[in-house]
Amino acid sequence: MWHGPDYDVLSDPQRSWGAAVLDRLDLRDGATVLDAGAGSGRVTESLLATNDEVRVIAVDASASMLDAARRRLERFADRVTFVEMSLTEPFPASLTSHGPVDAVLSTGTFHWVLDHEALYRRLFDLLVPGGQLVAQFGGDGSVAEVRSALADLGIDTTGMNNYANAPQTLEWCERAGFVEVDAWMHDELVELPDHDARVEYLAAAVIAPYVAGCTPAERRAIAEQVAASVGDRGLRFVRTNLVARRPGA
Repeated sequence: MWHGPDYDVLSDPQRSWGAAVLDRLDLRDGATVLDAGAGSGRVTESLLATNDEVRVIAVDASASMLDAARRRLERFADRVTFVEMSLTEPFPASLTSHGPVDAVLSTGTFHWVLDHEALYRRLFDLLVPGGQLVAQFGGDGSVAEVRSALADLGIDTTGMNNYANAPQTLEWCERAGFVEVDAWMHDELVELPDHDARVEYLAAAVIAPYVAGCTPAERRAIAEQVAASVGDRGLRFVRTNLVARRPGA
């Protein structure tokens, strides 16, 4: 999977997308926010730095990512709790023991969960009445050229992602019980200055989960070939955006 320090250095696009998601949060003083897929903590850092009384439960499936997040968020140690867990399975006691949360934030994570409907049911149960879910994740067609190039190299990416569209997301959230659901999609083009920069970004931030069994040298060689295939057209990401609430006060 991802290596926390490498991802942190090259995740500027993800951080900028996360800033737009943070703007959609409506938080009371002292709110507790679950960051579902906190990664190396760059978006979490922005949330904590701009909301002095907010507390965060930072969740990620990658120990390496959480280690990077702990280093980044050291100055907020009294307001952040780290939980290593996958969003693809029922939530463990290490998360649910903290009690309900006021909001769930997620950026760039849900497309790694195959069963979105089950995910939204679990997140619904974590929220207080009136609690907010705000998320952005890979949508239908995202990084299609990259996945096609990997397929040409014999690397099967099928079954690893659920790049859901807005109508699907709306339906799943409403079935889970959410109200005031709004889901929409937009494109993001990531343009990098040269071939080497494309290789580094692909290796650290895009293809790493698909080639998790490869050595660093093998992963670099694959990224070289994918970068050559994509060329200087830029990497087209499709983002699905979501805002919803649990009914109640």
